[in-house]
Amino acid sequence: MEEKATETTAANEADTAEEAVGVVAEDATEVADKVGEGLMEQVKHLWDSAQILQKIMSYLTENIGGIIIGIIVLVLGYILAKFFQKLSDKITTKNKVDPTVCQFINRMTFVLIFGFAIVAFLNRIGIQTTSIVAIVGACGLAIGLAFQSTLANIASGFMLVIFRPIKVNDLVNANGELGIVKKIDLFTTYMTTVDERAVIIPNSKVIDANIINYTDTPYRRVDIVIGISYGSDIKKAKQLLMDLMVNYDKVLKDPEPNVLVLELADSSVNLGIRPWCNNEDYWVVWDYILTEGKRVFDENGIQIPFPQRDVHIFNEQTE
Repeated sequence: MEEKATETTAANEADTAEEAVGVVAEDATEVADKVGEGLMEQVKHLWDSAQILQKIMSYLTENIGGIIIGIIVLVLGYILAKFFQKLSDKITTKNKVDPTVCQFINRMTFVLIFGFAIVAFLNRIGIQTTSIVAIVGACGLAIGLAFQSTLANIASGFMLVIFRPIKVNDLVNANGELGIVKKIDLFTTYMTTVDERAVIIPNSKVIDANIINYTDTPYRRVDIVIGISYGSDIKKAKQLLMDLMVNYDKVLKDPEPNVLVLELADSSVNLGIRPWCNNEDYWVVWDYILTEGKRVFDENGIQIPFPQRDVHIFNEQTE
């Protein structure tokens, strides 16, 4: 009995060992399959990379001459574009062309020459530029519809450059902003206000709005209003103001300055003072007339009225 039990136990252990070996063999087979699949993928990837590299090498071998020539053309095109840009700048500066037009011409000169160099480079390396031009044209139509306001700014920039209602360093009031024009680009106009704020206005806004150019002519008229009391001598006041303007070297003799009665207001006789001066002397003349006008009025008994209110108090007696 003991021998039979021992044999049975040994047989069970043998079966268990066979099952374990079978499981290990199956796991090893699965691992081997996965490793094999991974190796095959790596080999395929390397094969594809090798084919791509071979195609690149083949392309470079066949077109090495065109590529070298294309790079030379691109470099020479950039050098020529810079050269002609500087030449254009010298010519326009020598002929005293407006700075706004100078900037536009110089920039367009560089873009056009370097653009031709890029097209020549693409042709030399074997890229058909005709299809690119067609694609660019189609994209241009789509972009034009999507960016109508941007294109309007570009068109307005061309109009500002060609018709020149404003120029660089002009003092203008454009789109409600008063300032000095610093630069006119294809899209925007850059201005600096009198208190040194930078203002950037889209060109379409500049063209669409009213433009007041204070420096388009070499001189300006200063419009000042001073009120005197009804009891003061109007002729004497006018003569005092005329003497101030005639004897001041920054007030122009032609056109002649003048003083006139503008209005018989509620509490004053308003006098309009109209001196003419060069653009750069505008605020100097303005300050001089007000400062010296107040001084001579005080010395000659001409009163400048100020708002007053009479208060009448009535005491009601109660019985």
